[in-house]
Amino acid sequence: HVLTLNGAVPGWEAAASGGGTAADDISAGDGAVSIETTSGNITIDAQANDADVIIKVDDNGASVTAVTFDGSDEGNAIFVNDLKLSSDSSAIHFGADNEITLTHVADTGLILESSAASTPVLEIKNTHNGGTAGILKFNNTEAGTDGADGDDLGSITFWGNDDGTPSVQQYAGILAEISDASSGAEGGKLSLQVAEHDGTVTTGLLIEDGD
Repeated sequence: HVLTLNGAVPGWEAAASGGGTAADDISAGDGAVSIETTSGNITIDAQANDADVIIKVDDNGASVTAVTFDGSDEGNAIFVNDLKLSSDSSAIHFGADNEITLTHVADTGLILESSAASTPVLEIKNTHNGGTAGILKFNNTEAGTDGADGDDLGSITFWGNDDGTPSVQQYAGILAEISDASSGAEGGKLSLQVAEHDGTVTTGLLIEDGD
């Protein structure tokens, strides 16, 4: 079957084999188009060597290539702009076995997860031939307002199960804070924390600005 455009019927319809119009002979229309089927798959197949599948849209009168499936690169998708997963708990799966998962947590953040031993590993890699390196940056912008003494700047916490229920507990942490927010006299504070015998997380080593 091939797809044909019937002026009496909105959308496209399947014509019997041997009929219809070749796809490269279809001209631009002036109405909405739907491709529908009640059975089987819908396949878009670019069969020419290294041919791409290109999806274009109109953005305020300008033609925009929204996504290209690159035929010369195993069909990798190239998006012109943002990729939005507009549902809570949406996930991206990586690997031939989908062994690494990045999952959205509603109103909180993301979880990078794997069930294999000693994984997942998040590596910040700098390939520049020089004395520089990658940066893990925590930035508390205070929504554009002034910072204040005691404001948190960022933390890294370490969690694991206890041997009871079990239940998850924090065992250690690193906390960075503002010690002095005064302009021209800014000072910081860094706390290395561990859980005590009762599970309370307490600062064991404190490095703080001072005169």
